[in-house]
Amino acid sequence: YHGEGSRASPIVHLSYHEMLADISLTGADKRWWDYRELVNTPEVRYRSLLVLAMAFFGQWAGNGPVSYYYPQMLAGAGISSNHTQLLLQGLQNVVSFIGAVTGAIFTDKWGRRPQLLVSTALFVALFAVVTALNATNIVVVDGVQTAKNPAQAKAEIAILFLFGFVFAAGYTPLQTLYPVECLRYESRAKGMGVYNLFVNIAGFYNTFVTGIAFSGAGWKYYFLFVFWDVGAFVVIYFFFVETKGRTLEELTEVFRGRGRVRRSLKRTEVVVVPGEEGGVQVLGKEEDGA
Repeated sequence: YHGEGSRASPIVHLSYHEMLADISLTGADKRWWDYRELVNTPEVRYRSLLVLAMAFFGQWAGNGPVSYYYPQMLAGAGISSNHTQLLLQGLQNVVSFIGAVTGAIFTDKWGRRPQLLVSTALFVALFAVVTALNATNIVVVDGVQTAKNPAQAKAEIAILFLFGFVFAAGYTPLQTLYPVECLRYESRAKGMGVYNLFVNIAGFYNTFVTGIAFSGAGWKYYFLFVFWDVGAFVVIYFFFVETKGRTLEELTEVFRGRGRVRRSLKRTEVVVVPGEEGGVQVLGKEEDGA
């Protein structure tokens, strides 16, 4: 596939020499205790911030309550039957699986930024509707949350299913893919270790704080996700680079200097011809707006 199966292909030689130039033999990856590679230059600090942002955005987009406190969310919608809650939770997992497969199939067609931006915008809209439905439909009778209008309760359940699909299609394929693409060769292993650390910190909040928040604030807790997702959308729009269709060597050029997002949205054409001793020569690069 790469170079149409020919080791002598110019594109194969170009990729090989790019990798040789990019990998440092004395890099921090040779010292297990040295994490300076994640913070020692503006370029890698920017990369690391994107990785950390993805760790929190992927855990606090609103998927925490759906994953950990789905029965409480259903109870808040007026669904109190344990059998019905179990059935709906099982169906929610099926819908999320379909969404994840869909997102994985089309991620290279959509692009990373559009996939994250569209899904995050939909989170804001969906949680706004869920908040409105809860605010106008739920009453507490003898300490039990009850839906005044069964039709509104069903609408809320449908939106929760839609949220599960959108999150799985928009975020699930990118929660590991995007951080890896943002990291350099030398820092990838350590960077993903730090990423997983912060994913677990965010998961700790989901596990132990969300239940308390639901008990104390009820449906008002959904306001937090509306405002958080608005903030996430702004950060993604202004700071997240597009990594689709680029080699890691090309991403090194994207992350250097200012205007990273603008540079990542441009298409680069590399023209190569066979050089001396089986090498290649880069004749020119031409950039057009994506």
